[in-house]
Amino acid sequence: MYITAVAGGAASSKLMTTELVGILMQREVDVDGLQHTFMALRACVEHTAKVVCSWIAHILIPLLLHAFEISTSWTFQALFDACHFVQIHPQPFQITGWAIFFGPIIILIPCLLLLELLILAVFNFSFVSHGFLLGSVEDRFDNIKEYFMETRESIFATIEHWTAMFNTWTTNYPPLLILRLLAGAMSLFILFGIWNGW
Repeated sequence: MYITAVAGGAASSKLMTTELVGILMQREVDVDGLQHTFMALRACVEHTAKVVCSWIAHILIPLLLHAFEISTSWTFQALFDACHFVQIHPQPFQITGWAIFFGPIIILIPCLLLLELLILAVFNFSFVSHGFLLGSVEDRFDNIKEYFMETRESIFATIEHWTAMFNTWTTNYPPLLILRLLAGAMSLFILFGIWNGW
């Protein structure tokens, strides 16, 4: 169209003006049609939203209320049964709760006690020789303790490393910190329950 306008001169410019007016009028009709289409689509979406909201109000809300009525009755019964079971068998929950609260450091004392029992067993086993070993009883006991000192230090260092990792995890992730504090609170509650005789 541009080429014909340039080639034809003034006559083609009149033609071009009338064509432009026609094109603009056509576009105006297209825009009106597009606006009408969008208005119809908007009305359809609004009607659908109203229908869905009425469904939710009439069907879903009573259904949820009924579901919560059903769930609360068995939930409370399950809670009472769980509390009764904890009252009858508090030791596993006490041990588990303190283990979660204190972390790996809780196994340090049993490990060191087992090592001390091993030292005492080896010391008592040394009496089998009936005096064939040189030195006094105190010297033999000190020698055995020194022999197992490296084992004791390695156990302590390993558990200290595990505890540092456990503390880092629980401080970096708040859900783990909350779980740890809840375990401590549960264990403390069970401990008071044991002391008071439930």
